[in-house]
Amino acid sequence: MAKDLEDGTKAAGLFNPGDSLATQKVTLRWSDLGIKGKYIVRDLWRQKDLGTFEGEFSADVRRHGVVLITLRTAGSPSAATERTKSPEVGKD
Repeated sequence: MAKDLEDGTKAAGLFNPGDSLATQKVTLRWSDLGIKGKYIVRDLWRQKDLGTFEGEFSADVRRHGVVLITLRTAGSPSAATERTKSPEVGKD
């Protein structure tokens, strides 16, 4: 699920509707949104930039949980470094 916002960014929700006690890796692919390139991903609930990603973003989502993010175009190569580990909801 994704929505274009007035400021040109996109908002997206990554959902885990599963009943397993384990977290589930949920991946948002840029191709599903019709976009390409590098985007800065921000966790809206933690109010924290998670890094710059190209092509897709994945997060570990707890059972019945959701990760709400925004995507904004990475304007410069030094905006942020790409993250290699998926963030887990509720852990800081």
